[in-house]
Amino acid sequence: MNLFERLYCYREKAAKNERENYLTELLAGVLERCPALCHSLCEHAGVPMPVGTPFRVRTQVSYPTGRPDLVLDSEAAGLLLLIECKLEAGEGVGQLQSYQQIAQDSQAKHAAILFLTKYYEPDRQLPGLGYLRWHELFRFVQQLPPPVSEIVTLFIDYLTHHHLHHTMSFTAADLLALEQIAVTTAKMDEVLYNVEWLFRQQLGGANQNTKTRSARLAEGWYGYWRDLHGVLYTAGFGGHGPGEQPHCFVAAKSWEGLTEPTNANVFQQALRQAWGVSHQSLDQLVVTHSLTKFLAPEAEKAPLEAMRNWFKEQFTILNDTLAKHPQMLHGSTEPGPAAIAEQAELSEGPNLTTASILPALPA
Repeated sequence: MNLFERLYCYREKAAKNERENYLTELLAGVLERCPALCHSLCEHAGVPMPVGTPFRVRTQVSYPTGRPDLVLDSEAAGLLLLIECKLEAGEGVGQLQSYQQIAQDSQAKHAAILFLTKYYEPDRQLPGLGYLRWHELFRFVQQLPPPVSEIVTLFIDYLTHHHLHHTMSFTAADLLALEQIAVTTAKMDEVLYNVEWLFRQQLGGANQNTKTRSARLAEGWYGYWRDLHGVLYTAGFGGHGPGEQPHCFVAAKSWEGLTEPTNANVFQQALRQAWGVSHQSLDQLVVTHSLTKFLAPEAEKAPLEAMRNWFKEQFTILNDTLAKHPQMLHGSTEPGPAAIAEQAELSEGPNLTTASILPALPA
């Protein structure tokens, strides 16, 4: 199956996080195009793979005793390498033992299992089982001889963006960061706590206090979220990832949304216009403001007050747009009277760019 078709199977969904499977497919796509990396993995697992050996890479292959994430095999070399990829999850019950059975039942002369994980895993003393961390894989990819394909370069960028290139060893910089975590979190709460009511004015939902907000730090942001009828609304502080600039943001991500205007995304069209982000895709709307600008000496207001006011302004725009499109709050498909009236005004004026996207007015 084509790489992009495989990736589509694991596209992001509201009810399920497919990051682990998505990353497995990315790795498979890189291995298919990079025999040198296949050789490195086989060597690490202790199975010989002579240079020039023909091989194939498959994902989610079903066997009677299990289904490894990734299978690298070569009939010519009598080679079988089963790779299990993990991010936040640990080993499933009896998972590695079942893969050991697959290896033993195979006709391969050289068979092994590679357990690829984000975190340290204790040695299970299983014959043929090897361990590899994502940051070690990152080093293998970095050391590939040039030239490398564009997909390899993008894979390196992806691993870096999701912090899978770090060795996980503490440094002096980490100790300094630990001292600042509690203080910085309290400062973000100082801003967010006072505007939470406005974020929930239309969206509703239970409060998310510091404990639940902090879980999002691992994803590179800290703040509020509300998943409602196919749209994920988020707001808070972002820019915690490599190469990113700290900023405040409010976003509306449509899980099954279309990027082009249709009758099904009139709310997204209205919000894009109200936020003034006409260049953005309709399924990924986000308005941001750099923290550096809030802290600039020429700023008119104190940083905390300016941040709160900025959030209030964006939340008010979001709430006003939601009020005009109650279908987004109740799961129906028809826009509200306010949205229809607004569209009627637009259709009478010189700007007709959105005149055809709303249902006709009732007779």
